[in-house]
Amino acid sequence: MFVLCLAFAAAPAPPIWPERFHAVSVQTTPTGKSLVHLYYDFYRGRNLNIITSQTREKQGTGTLWDYERDDGMSFYYAPSTKTCRSIDMKFGLVRPTFMVDDPPAKLVAEGVILGPYKTNVWTKGESDQPGVPFITYYADVETGRPVRWVFYSPMELDIITYEPGVTLSEDQWKVPDYCSNATATQQVARSAGADGMAAVRAWHARLSNGTVAM
Repeated sequence: MFVLCLAFAAAPAPPIWPERFHAVSVQTTPTGKSLVHLYYDFYRGRNLNIITSQTREKQGTGTLWDYERDDGMSFYYAPSTKTCRSIDMKFGLVRPTFMVDDPPAKLVAEGVILGPYKTNVWTKGESDQPGVPFITYYADVETGRPVRWVFYSPMELDIITYEPGVTLSEDQWKVPDYCSNATATQQVARSAGADGMAAVRAWHARLSNGTVAM
């Protein structure tokens, strides 16, 4: 009976994000390392990465704030230099359900040890490199907490702390006045076509943009 139960045990389901969370991660790319505070607030259609990178520190350009809206607009600004640039990414935020959205993530390994965590491993999407998935996602077996995200580019983020439900005060979400084209809103319209891999690719592009100087 025990053997039969194991045989019919359901496979782990891909993780689903809460609509709000705060995560601190160490981001590693070929150009160096960054400390990233991620505030995801899908409820209000916004996302914020506060990025302190080795590259920008060496250049003396300071911490970068990467504010993303679900209408596709992203604003990159540095309070220390009062500089800002905006990019229309065309696609909005990744959905909390993006790992189960089409194309669904594929479970490729179970019980992989990463530091203190036992993780399940999923891949999602295809990169332009044959046989290399667009993203590999490690999640804690017990809680589903994200532990590591690996993009093909290569870019790797190790999640140090993870706090579901945590967000910033409204004052901290306000785009500064020196971003002349910015109009901060409490809630923005959902953009068309933001599901699936298009939004995941936009997420990767925003993180990549956040490591460069303005």
